[in-house]
Amino acid sequence: MLPRQRTLVRLLALAALAAAAVVAAPSALADEGAAAPASTAALAAGLPAGANTMCPVLTDEPVDPSIWVDYQGRRVYLCCQRCKKKFLEDPTPYLAALEASPRAGGDAPAAPLSGSQRLVRFAGRFHPATVHFPIALIAVAALFEILGAARRDKTLAVAAVWLAALGAAGAVGAAALGWSAAAFSSFPDDLGRVLETHRWLGLTTASAAVFAAAAGVLSLRRGGGWPFLFRLLLLAATVLVLVTGFFGGILIYGFDHYRW
Repeated sequence: MLPRQRTLVRLLALAALAAAAVVAAPSALADEGAAAPASTAALAAGLPAGANTMCPVLTDEPVDPSIWVDYQGRRVYLCCQRCKKKFLEDPTPYLAALEASPRAGGDAPAAPLSGSQRLVRFAGRFHPATVHFPIALIAVAALFEILGAARRDKTLAVAAVWLAALGAAGAVGAAALGWSAAAFSSFPDDLGRVLETHRWLGLTTASAAVFAAAAGVLSLRRGGGWPFLFRLLLLAATVLVLVTGFFGGILIYGFDHYRW
């Protein structure tokens, strides 16, 4: 095996080991400091546990459970349509009042986070910033592989494998940070299901990228049917990136974001 190929294999092995820790660590740490379940009185009032009970615009008015907006992955309840319009126009002036609002389900404080939990929560905040790197790397790797195959250009084929390997490593890191963020996130039931789909798709995307990069290394070394498998897995990883990003967009901008 050539030195460059050894480097790629080592990177993929490290990525696979990191992927094994993606699911277990954040969820386990989050469970240690989980809050108490919601009270039945809060659910009977029509608000999910943790929802703001006072309007962030007119702070002395209780919210109407039927009037809400999705803001940065969180459902914000308001007292009237006029306040909803104001919040949508510019949420910034109302965020402090939103944080200060009493929550449905009682005011019992959650247990303080440990140092390791705070570290995992902090790391999760970098998920939106880091996720763009594997998206770009995997997409460009697919483009280089298509061009290399069409032109029979060995240089483009080698570049595609390197890009796929870097994209795989980035995808594993982004998935780990995404699971860290999800472990300390709170969403309404409908967005909670979207979050669950998004993070499992992210893990699947990272796995597909790792397998694609491994197939790419073997395609350079052995030839045969490996180049075809590399292209197939790379295409699958590219499609998964797009689908995962779609669900991530819903978490931030809501279900209506993609409406024509």
